[in-house]
Amino acid sequence: MTEKSIYDIRRENLNILIDVYGSIARINQLTGRPRTDSSLSQIRNQTVNTVNHNVRRMGKNLARSLEKQLRLGEGWFDVEHPDGNSVAVINVPFGQDDQNFPDREAGWDRRFFSA
Repeated sequence: MTEKSIYDIRRENLNILIDVYGSIARINQLTGRPRTDSSLSQIRNQTVNTVNHNVRRMGKNLARSLEKQLRLGEGWFDVEHPDGNSVAVINVPFGQDDQNFPDREAGWDRRFFSA
């Protein structure tokens, strides 16, 4: 069996977050990007640059930035989460002070919380 690259692991984890937050647009909104920013979509779809023929990948700087902005543990993107149930969002405050993150009453899927 071929070992997954760090880029494959990060892309799989991006897909988990898209499931958690419901859309790339929502992740963009939560991380201060324009809702229509295509960077994460290009990473998800492994878009090939037509000029240099490189596949769009999530580098270390973007991974660390997203982890910080989404309040994931540092290095979360670099570790496989095969069950999709280890999104470390337990540090996300719930309540009126943080309107960017979904609350329990809004249908937040509890299976994504780490214990």
